[in-house]
Amino acid sequence: MLITSEKQHQNIDKLVFIDQKLRKLDLNPIAYKLIDSGWNHEQTVRGIAQYMMFLSLIHLYPNLSLVPSSEIDQVWHFHILDTAKYAQDCQMLFGYFVHHFPYWGIENTEDREIAFMQTQQLLAKHFTTEVFDQSQTLSACKLIIHEELQRPSCDISAAYSLLS
Repeated sequence: MLITSEKQHQNIDKLVFIDQKLRKLDLNPIAYKLIDSGWNHEQTVRGIAQYMMFLSLIHLYPNLSLVPSSEIDQVWHFHILDTAKYAQDCQMLFGYFVHHFPYWGIENTEDREIAFMQTQQLLAKHFTTEVFDQSQTLSACKLIIHEELQRPSCDISAAYSLLS
């Protein structure tokens, strides 16, 4: 029983720590890009809140294969596209660059679905579920930190001949 309460206390400390860092994060430019892409203000605020919760899970569970919802993934994509900001934000939040792996689950959707369900359960465990739509759909990606993953490929050797 003592181990459980000590572990819960450590998770609370970690959540407080990442919450303090998230409050220093300026996601206003990302919100601007989301609205510019067609999201309304309410959807943008909800998406940014969900993304920050996802970032908290990355901090709490750094070795877990987390799979975001499609909405979180869209916010993540806009954050990643501002490459300098994303690299700086990852360093500030985690001390390392958090990679995005867009190919995961293409051939084995069962693993992706299991990881998505686990991610959703962790979000519900640590955060209010009022922010989440019940019809959350999974994305086709996951975060990677220290894994070497096989990327799908296709033959584009003809493209090289067009260079000359």
